[in-house]
Amino acid sequence: CSGSTAPVLPTTSTNGISGAWSPAIVSNTQTGTYTFTPDANQCAISTVLIQKIKEKIIPDFAILPAICSQSTSPALSAFFINGVKGKWTPSIVSNSKTDTYIFTPNDNQCAIGTILLTQIIHPLPVAFAGIDVTIAPSIPYKLHATGGLFYTWTQGREFLDNFNIPNPTATILYKQEFTVLVTDANKCTASDNVLIQVYQKKNSDIPNSFTPNGDNLNDVFYADPSDMKTRESFNIWNRWGQLIFSTSELSKGWDGTFKGIQQPHGTYFWTLKGKSENGKDIILKGTINIIR
Repeated sequence: CSGSTAPVLPTTSTNGISGAWSPAIVSNTQTGTYTFTPDANQCAISTVLIQKIKEKIIPDFAILPAICSQSTSPALSAFFINGVKGKWTPSIVSNSKTDTYIFTPNDNQCAIGTILLTQIIHPLPVAFAGIDVTIAPSIPYKLHATGGLFYTWTQGREFLDNFNIPNPTATILYKQEFTVLVTDANKCTASDNVLIQVYQKKNSDIPNSFTPNGDNLNDVFYADPSDMKTRESFNIWNRWGQLIFSTSELSKGWDGTFKGIQQPHGTYFWTLKGKSENGKDIILKGTINIIR
């Protein structure tokens, strides 16, 4: 085997003939021809030996395919191709981190030393289906998922206008959990859930009209649910889309004026965002009529 210890040529043959070799030293790197010439007066003839040198085998392994974190790891023993036996260090492929694996052939196989294989582990995408919210029934709500290149909404897809985009619109009457599966450029996947709760408030609980005439009866419009703890915004627009009222104060309602001027009879549009007592988002919207 190339590189191994070369044999020493004997100066006396097995049948007692002494002599000399040319070349006198056997190479351990290339095949060579060696001629033995007997010493004089022995009634013997020259002979030739050929020492063949076998090139070391380079263990051949299939490249370890990149895998996604937490998926099934390949078995290293399944990647032997040309029959060289040996051992791996580490012996088991990790499915959580990129690592290098060293193959060392067993002795007496005329195989080259250590071989390195690298197993690449792609991290999973960070799937995010959005924050849990509370909305009004039958009011379209746009979901917002992030974390991948491709999106598939699985649970709750029947309530979506498109279940293969990151931001479909959901329309629900009752509480619904949605699950999104995201896929990244390495075809690794992860999923996440979002819970959309519906504020089951009776129509009579949120007025659809009020009479801001100064008689202290139904003069101020409020749209806050009873379980709202904090407001983020309470906005009102007129029919031309002009914002005429905005506040984040929980106790403040609209008195039907804009810059101190009473607004005319008609329909106005409102939105409300805030947090419930249990920390969930509340998102409501509707219309309110001024009656004068």
